[in-house]
Amino acid sequence: MLIEFSVTNFRSIKNEQVLSLLPSGRVRKISKDNRLLTHSNYPQTETLASAVVFGANASGKSNLLRALEALSVMVQEGHDSVLGEGAKAYVPFRLDRMSRELPTNFYIRFIASDGVQYEYELSRDAESVTHEALYSYPKNRRVKLFERSENLPVVFGKKLKGDKQSIARHVLPHQLMLAKGAQLGLGQLMAPWRFFKSHLRAYILYRSVYDDALLQGIAKHIVNDESGRFLKNLSQLVYNADTGIKGIDVVQEDSELMGLFEGRRRFQIKTLHYSEDTEKPVLFELKEESIGTRKLVALGGLILRVLEAGDTLAIDELDQSMHPHLTRALIKLFHNPNTNPKRAQLIFSTHDASLLNDDLFRFDQVFLSERSEDGETEVSSVSDIPNLKKEVPLEEWYLTGKFGGTPAINQLGLEFDFNIQGDEEQKER
Repeated sequence: MLIEFSVTNFRSIKNEQVLSLLPSGRVRKISKDNRLLTHSNYPQTETLASAVVFGANASGKSNLLRALEALSVMVQEGHDSVLGEGAKAYVPFRLDRMSRELPTNFYIRFIASDGVQYEYELSRDAESVTHEALYSYPKNRRVKLFERSENLPVVFGKKLKGDKQSIARHVLPHQLMLAKGAQLGLGQLMAPWRFFKSHLRAYILYRSVYDDALLQGIAKHIVNDESGRFLKNLSQLVYNADTGIKGIDVVQEDSELMGLFEGRRRFQIKTLHYSEDTEKPVLFELKEESIGTRKLVALGGLILRVLEAGDTLAIDELDQSMHPHLTRALIKLFHNPNTNPKRAQLIFSTHDASLLNDDLFRFDQVFLSERSEDGETEVSSVSDIPNLKKEVPLEEWYLTGKFGGTPAINQLGLEFDFNIQGDEEQKER
């Protein structure tokens, strides 16, 4: 479970911006609010089941989610990264000379699969890690596991067991102690490392290659799921979304070469339709379906896997190519304890203001992203707005710019020159 995340000096983000999934005390508490999650080990620490970021184009809402993705990837690959790879992850704020010379800072607080709460801090520039620290809260008391700073030896906490000093000598300046320690056998680092490796998922860039890889992963999961539950759930989702599809099937690609390499077998997702003249299903290629249907299978399958495992999922523009009613239905899966028994979380950005209707979200679940005059991204929560009444029509106020987060379009600047008559007169001359 993600509790809180912050980032400083990353892309359009200059000053620290915080995405907190802790409920705000300014939001009226109702009994049995299914939009709040509680872990049995920390019953006093409630977290939000979902969070949505609204904002104009180029406001930086995607960069907030990209920062979360960047941290996840760095921790996953931090044990074997080579010198120079850090330059890819280091993308500082470029509109300020001082920021271009400062490291990017990440902070994250989460509960890992071992049921322990952790805090992880990471600062890095293009060449090296300038600061890294990990703390745990096994009994609601902060315990240092390790801390390191540039050009200084690693400081280990007394509670961290194992051959710590030997492992510390193997960590190069551009590598991460969390990742390296987990890979080299410090067992207490495995659960926090696996949170980034397996339980924090990000779907940020919409590319056909990425969609294909996602669909291939879903197909393999269907094949490997001996219970058949996942296929049943995905078929149920697609069928009840009014797509005209009666079910989903998976077939192995018909290729002689694929049979030679067990690990490289590819599978194709097929959709099942029924015609009036036959009782047998007719199989369709997924590429024959609409873009919205393909997106539903990809994102719907991903969301079902996240719900199945109790993961945290970040998606940029969840509503892309999907009807608002369908987007709303997918969000509600995270707000329903029957479909979200393992406390999965959804964080996403969107332009669909209709999602602000009908009490789908609490005020503290709605974040606004704005770009300042200096080009900086500033993120705030609706719950921070003073004297906001529950009866406020959020959609109307957002669209009219009362909250900010909407583009200030200069309509006069869109009066383009298409003087065809003048062009014809010039040709005649």
